[in-house]
Amino acid sequence: MASAHLRCRPYMATTMRFGLEWLLTPLLVYQNYHLIHHLYPEIPFYRMHKAYYLRYDEINAQDIPRQTAFGLAPENIESHRAFRRMKDAIAVPAE
Repeated sequence: MASAHLRCRPYMATTMRFGLEWLLTPLLVYQNYHLIHHLYPEIPFYRMHKAYYLRYDEINAQDIPRQTAFGLAPENIESHRAFRRMKDAIAVPAE
């Protein structure tokens, strides 16, 4: 059931790191674009940045969890936490 909910909100699957892409992209082996992997798992890692820019308007119209280059948590952490609480509540059967 939780995976079904995640399919309804795929843009909340993981965070995206923005800023210093010239440094982070090779350093993190494109994992700063990890959300693209969850949205389009068939795309190879070295094309994730291109896929992001091709779908830029669509992706950024969503409330995606955004992190700065060296941020420890998403800037919009509260919406991310609310999503996680809702997802966890669905995953745990009522007692």
